[in-house]
Amino acid sequence: MSETTEQSLPWKCLFCRMATGKRVLHAPLCAICWEQVNDFIWVSLVQVVLLALGVINGLFFVVEEVLLFCVLIVIKHRVPPILGRITEVS
Repeated sequence: MSETTEQSLPWKCLFCRMATGKRVLHAPLCAICWEQVNDFIWVSLVQVVLLALGVINGLFFVVEEVLLFCVLIVIKHRVPPILGRITEVS
């Protein structure tokens, strides 16, 4: 990355440490992590509705939220290259 690009991207992403110029609620997020956080928020809203309707219980909600957060946000940038070839779109 050139020096001018690094200077224009003053922050490091909260989850993956990539350089970014975007901040969401005062937290720096790269484009990939922002999309994953957006997906996490939408799924969480659906689960809150299901919890309110009594379709799922509180323990299921908590376990599902923790797993969802780990898969969507924490693991996203750490997928092994072997899996990258499988998930790549032709």
